[in-house]
Amino acid sequence: MSTAYSDKIYITEAQFDALVGMELGLEYIDGRLVQVPSTFGEHGVLIIKLGRIFVNYLEAHNLGSDRNVMADVLHRIPNGRRRAPDVAYHKETRESLKGLQTYPPELAVEIRSDSETDEEVEDKLNDLFSLGTPVIWVISLKDRNVKVYNSWAPKAPLPAQVCQTYRMGDVLDASPVIPGLKIP
Repeated sequence: MSTAYSDKIYITEAQFDALVGMELGLEYIDGRLVQVPSTFGEHGVLIIKLGRIFVNYLEAHNLGSDRNVMADVLHRIPNGRRRAPDVAYHKETRESLKGLQTYPPELAVEIRSDSETDEEVEDKLNDLFSLGTPVIWVISLKDRNVKVYNSWAPKAPLPAQVCQTYRMGDVLDASPVIPGLKIP
């Protein structure tokens, strides 16, 4: 479960933006500093593996470089929130990698922590889709699956959302976002 530092202390978007780049492991949700679940163990290893898979594929196929793949980089959401997908693929790098990203990633990957509720995941996906992200993968280490969301119904709960589920042994296809990339 994500933890707000305080429900009584609020900061402005500008105050939060001044903290960007300090690697604090925070997101900005409705005026509150919210600590994101830590990326230790299997979670962190998976972020590194996915980043490496993406970058190696992009470079081998002249589709991009390490500048196209970001891990835990904050994105400015239209509702004022700041969210950091575990992994984000941007077809084009339009902004400095040191600041907030205002353009949506073409693909966002969220690795679901065991402690995260459906409501927390739903809230984050709602924000990322509102930014304009067309495809989001949600990886559940607990359930050993990947759910791929290509569309989003803002008022529907997470279990009611349409997605394609990949399980161990399946091949995850990143096309058409990253043409030809298949991950066992």
